[in-house]
Amino acid sequence: MASWRLHGADHAGNVLPGAVFGPILATDNIGSVRVIGRMLSGAMPGTPKIGLEVVDVRDLVDLHFER
Repeated sequence: MASWRLHGADHAGNVLPGAVFGPILATDNIGSVRVIGRMLSGAMPGTPKIGLEVVDVRDLVDLHFER
């Protein structure tokens, strides 16, 4: 609501992604990244066929900070 007061209700909105992903900054083989990769590639047995609202972190930044 504070953003609505700052920018006016006609210029503000809400973004509620199911998951936010982006470039990996660590060089280690991170377990959570492997799990997501296996789910997306279909390599994980028993993965349900569900939709997931995924947003790239860079797009989310662009929404918050108009460049």
